[in-house]
Amino acid sequence: MKHLCDLNVFIAGALATHTQHASAKIFFDHLSEGDSVEFCRATQIGFLRLLTQKIAPDYTPLSNRGSREALAQWLVLPYVHIAPEPIGIEALWLQLSDRETPSPKVWMDAWLAAFAICSRMRLVTFDQGFERYRPNGLDLLILT
Repeated sequence: MKHLCDLNVFIAGALATHTQHASAKIFFDHLSEGDSVEFCRATQIGFLRLLTQKIAPDYTPLSNRGSREALAQWLVLPYVHIAPEPIGIEALWLQLSDRETPSPKVWMDAWLAAFAICSRMRLVTFDQGFERYRPNGLDLLILT
């Protein structure tokens, strides 16, 4: 099975001091043979961006080079890939992000949901807000 991981799963998996590191590690350690873990371009850029910011009181931001090296540590794993953008994503993304009120967080969540749906991947996240996309066909795994 292909798993599109939300940014929070990759960050938790990369940082041993992250509060959700143990849960992310269990997920990665228990992948079945033939399973893959996928970045999309948005999660790849977000991973690099967050590692260069003060994301926690005890966290020292990495340099841009250091964050690229952290990403490279993921990408050398045989089951980790960067997935190509699926055909048809834009129309579904705009449908899933349609709101009558300002909702800045919805843009990225709707993108990841649309990406997973169009690519027939399972979305893996810690964010329970993705439940709203299940009726649209999202295959979802929420880690705890």
